[in-house]
Amino acid sequence: MDSVYGNFEYEQAITLSKKGIDVVYTYIDRRIRVGYKRNVGLSFHQGYPFPVYGGYLRPLPLKYFPRWNTWLYKRRYLQLFKKVIEKEGIPDLIHCHYLFYLPCAKVIKDKYGIKIVETEHWSEVNTTHPRSYIKYLSSYYNFADRIITVSEALKNALNIIFNIESTRIYNMVSETYFDSQISLKYEKNDKMIKLVSIGCLRNLKGFDLLIEALSGLDRNNINWELTICGDGPEKHH
Repeated sequence: MDSVYGNFEYEQAITLSKKGIDVVYTYIDRRIRVGYKRNVGLSFHQGYPFPVYGGYLRPLPLKYFPRWNTWLYKRRYLQLFKKVIEKEGIPDLIHCHYLFYLPCAKVIKDKYGIKIVETEHWSEVNTTHPRSYIKYLSSYYNFADRIITVSEALKNALNIIFNIESTRIYNMVSETYFDSQISLKYEKNDKMIKLVSIGCLRNLKGFDLLIEALSGLDRNNINWELTICGDGPEKHH
């Protein structure tokens, strides 16, 4: 699995597993570009704290072919889930991430009667003028038994734009960031504002805008220190 993409879902699965919950991690890889070769088909991955089943299907741009894309991925996920049930049995609950995976969860719910919890952390839905493919996919929100949003902004967006109620639960932070080598536990210092920002190190996350905004503190003679934690294509820039 990629070191960045899917790490939030993976950290959640790790935490649930540590709490004594039996976790089976499944995914359909629908990324268009990655830096390594992928084989079309279904696969089982070893070396993780829980079973990991995956699949890859040559992707179509979601925004141009939402209905065709959704149909293809629902079929592939049914194939993947059949393998999961053969090896692991029928789960009690599906925890689905992102709106664009809800159609896959729905087809499983329809076939096996398994309830769905969806966690939404897709910034594409946080807009007053959603694109046509977002409008199409948004109808699937109604098939989730419970929806979680990771920020107040997303919670409000789903309510105002799509008339969907959700429960706000903030993102988790891996305990890796709090070990002895990457300690974020600063002593209080009234002369220095110390901030931490954690995320995927890529342009769209806006770390450049954060630094630009904080530079305004210099004009007011306020000392500040920013620690950025994460991984991604801009880590060494």
